[in-house]
Amino acid sequence: MTSRLKNLRLNLYDHLYRYLDNPPKIQPWLAETTASPMRTEMHLHPSKGAKFHTGDEVTAEAVKLQHGKALALGKGSSALFKPILDPGGISVKSRYVIEFNLRKLCPLPLHYATFCIVNPKVVEGRQVPGGVSGLPQTMAGSGSYIP
Repeated sequence: MTSRLKNLRLNLYDHLYRYLDNPPKIQPWLAETTASPMRTEMHLHPSKGAKFHTGDEVTAEAVKLQHGKALALGKGSSALFKPILDPGGISVKSRYVIEFNLRKLCPLPLHYATFCIVNPKVVEGRQVPGGVSGLPQTMAGSGSYIP
């Protein structure tokens, strides 16, 4: 991915975690807390009140749906998760708690620094083979730039 596309992606779509500072450190972004690394069961907490560009709230269900679709398509950063996570290993415990049951130990928050959270209501019905049609032109993200 070129740096231009990466910068666009970082501005359109927020992530649960992001690398900040120099040298880079992983920090919660859409997540309220840092999950403990190196566990096979992890709970992540999307920030209460975080909103997509449409005004819809970022919830655990939105994270689960996006994650499941990415794993099914096998695109982008899903390659980081495929060796450690089955789509059936993701469950929503409450509006703001999502649980991941991993196949093996892994520092999952490190993986989340590259995973965009997309509004499932906006992308519903836009799936095409290998991805989502017209995604950059939609208001599917929660990042600082609104298309």
